[in-house]
Amino acid sequence: MEVTRPRVGLNAFPYVSRGTGIGRYVSSLYSHLLPLLKEELGVDVFLYLCKDVSVDTLPGEVVILPFSGGQALLRNLYEQMLLGRRLRRDCVDLYFSPDHKLPFGFDGRISCVVVMHDLNPFRFGYKAYSPFRLLFWRTAVSYAVRRANRIIAVSESTKRDLLSLLSVPAWKVSVIYGGIDNRLLHCEGFDSSGEMIKVLGLPNEYFLFVGPIHPWKNFQGALLAYHRFRAISGRSHALVVVGQVRRGFDREQRLIRRLGLEHHVRFLGYVDDEILWQIYRRATALLYVSLYEGFGFPVLEAMACGVPVIASNVSSLPEVAGDAAVLVHPRRPADIADALVRILEDRGFREELVQRGLRRAKDFSWESAARQILAIVKELLEKA
Repeated sequence: MEVTRPRVGLNAFPYVSRGTGIGRYVSSLYSHLLPLLKEELGVDVFLYLCKDVSVDTLPGEVVILPFSGGQALLRNLYEQMLLGRRLRRDCVDLYFSPDHKLPFGFDGRISCVVVMHDLNPFRFGYKAYSPFRLLFWRTAVSYAVRRANRIIAVSESTKRDLLSLLSVPAWKVSVIYGGIDNRLLHCEGFDSSGEMIKVLGLPNEYFLFVGPIHPWKNFQGALLAYHRFRAISGRSHALVVVGQVRRGFDREQRLIRRLGLEHHVRFLGYVDDEILWQIYRRATALLYVSLYEGFGFPVLEAMACGVPVIASNVSSLPEVAGDAAVLVHPRRPADIADALVRILEDRGFREELVQRGLRRAKDFSWESAARQILAIVKELLEKA
């Protein structure tokens, strides 16, 4: 097969999980990166997708693979065992993976770039993963960081973990932050009438917790802090939770019952972005007290919506939040509760956080992220 222009293959499997941090990362990044690859580098782009993903707005040669997004085991097996063969067949010169993994036995003639969001399998182990999933992820990530020509870390925190936990050489890792959807900054699609909130049946006043209920999200710590807040303030704010509820949620449910919060904690599950933005804008504050994060998109999303943020003072969150959030120790519910009370009762402090947050959110741009990645792709193609 005669190839006249360089070919870049992009893993687009995470498109099926747009409600997750990685899914949001991929859909936002690719909307900026794909035009740059085609228009400024002049390369042919191959997008590798699950069969149940809409491809109407994706430029490039779309390669639909024979499984759906819900078939996670089949997808992972194909990606690790057979995708490398498909890349050789398509004469790909460079492969970009936004989700920690590269195909095993990868052809050494193909340059590759992999994005590392976090190292949860190495941080939490059996506390968060089944034995099989832990083995798979540790093996896949360890192989990917060895094989990759370049690694993109989404934060300095993730880079430090790569260097300390996996002994990755510093020259191999570039820190490139994600961005914020410009529609958030310009309040596009905001329902000022509040009809959407009424449809959802949300209370007039609430704190917001965004994210799946994984062990590292520290939902139990958030519950303890919220309970203490109610006890010391006498206020009736609810706690609204947006995100997937994992299996094995019984422990958190028991805690809710023990604290008497059954009628005060509202679970919405996954919601579309446009609905989530409405929920952000009417929240009193975002409660984001994770034990560990690779980046932390909800922090920026809340700031862009003009919502004060209480975030952990660990992992990536201080570098993402800067001076625009209240930073607290995630294992000290009393400190978190005090922060909730202050945001609620100190109007000047609350307004200062809102203004700082709006400025901070503007520092993160998908256009900038795409151009930094474009420079890495160009460098590797020139060396090939």
